[in-house]
Amino acid sequence: MVSQNKLSEQISLLRTKNGWTQQKLADALQVSKQSISYWETGRKAPKMKKIEEMAKLFDVSVSYILDGEAKQSYNSTAETIAAHLDGELTEEELKKVLEYVDFLKHQNK
Repeated sequence: MVSQNKLSEQISLLRTKNGWTQQKLADALQVSKQSISYWETGRKAPKMKKIEEMAKLFDVSVSYILDGEAKQSYNSTAETIAAHLDGELTEEELKKVLEYVDFLKHQNK
């Protein structure tokens, strides 16, 4: 169960840590500044779609926004994998890896 207080804290923390105003976040999410204020004070909770959008904006996982659990974001994971494979795969092998990733992404939809 997600704590409303933790969710509110995380939204506020991420916004301020990234130097964003409530208005800037509201504009990015296409909601009102008042909605951001409500989310940060715990009066209301954002819909999951907006939480997912915030995760992408701030390059964190949805879990991190919901409960502060520090899971690596998709981009961070991809960069880590790429760093480990740098120079170890031929261009053809890398192409096959990317095709497989695309296959997996579409399989789960």
